[in-house]
Amino acid sequence: MREKSFEVLDYIVHIFRNDSYLLAKINNRKSQQKTIAFTVDPDPRIISGDVAAVGQFKHQVVNRFVVGGGRNLFCGGSLICDNWVLTAAHCAQDATKFTLYFGSVNQSQAVEPGRIVVTATEHYVHPGYDTWNLNNDIALVRLSERVQYTDRIQPITLATHRTGAGQRLTVSGWGRTSQSSGLSPVLRYVALDTISNEDCKRVYGPDVVVNATLCCKGRPEHSTCNGDSGGPLIEWVTDRWVLAGVVSFVHIDGCASGNPSGYVRVENYLDWIRNTIAGTCTLPN
Repeated sequence: MREKSFEVLDYIVHIFRNDSYLLAKINNRKSQQKTIAFTVDPDPRIISGDVAAVGQFKHQVVNRFVVGGGRNLFCGGSLICDNWVLTAAHCAQDATKFTLYFGSVNQSQAVEPGRIVVTATEHYVHPGYDTWNLNNDIALVRLSERVQYTDRIQPITLATHRTGAGQRLTVSGWGRTSQSSGLSPVLRYVALDTISNEDCKRVYGPDVVVNATLCCKGRPEHSTCNGDSGGPLIEWVTDRWVLAGVVSFVHIDGCASGNPSGYVRVENYLDWIRNTIAGTCTLPN
């Protein structure tokens, strides 16, 4: 059996956003040990998920954003108060403008009852974000105007506890329903079980899976997939849903390969979130 070493890897990241393909060779370092190279695929979307009902995921945000050259790309996000959205750093780092949709379920409809659209340019990528290993893959977008809460639009409470292994969580988004399909026109969701970081490290290594990483067990044909990065991973705690994670990456072998999917643990970034939005809004309890 080959010796695994994840200290140094030929690290290639495939990024799929809005059905466009970008292959970026992030780093190439030599290792004196034998390595098994792997690739991580940001921007996961939902594979084989159920269709969401209107108002089921009131915090869910569609994040359409523009990057250099005028390319329009697609991610997810979560409304955390009336003028801030939490998303992934790789969904915001190169963005020049955001168009955010709230209260939406069916993106194929030109007009959707209860849907609100707000633009934004001000955003904050975590200062520790690392494009090589996707550590600290979290960002905040400040809306140009406050969102009015409705029966379809509500903020989600941030998790204040550390989610352990063996918990059933829910992830949602408009992503691919299969590895080869296009975007789903309707919001979908799937339930996934968390695994320990130690188990997740056996797949991705300690450079990628750190203390602030949350991993969910892969199930063939049930997973996140390319395109819905930045979206919410939520957990039912006592009497409400809380935002436990931000969708970050899946394995390059494929969305339905059965490999774990990776998320940013929101609980690890509470101080950064509170300091960034200080004095501008009130987070839900």
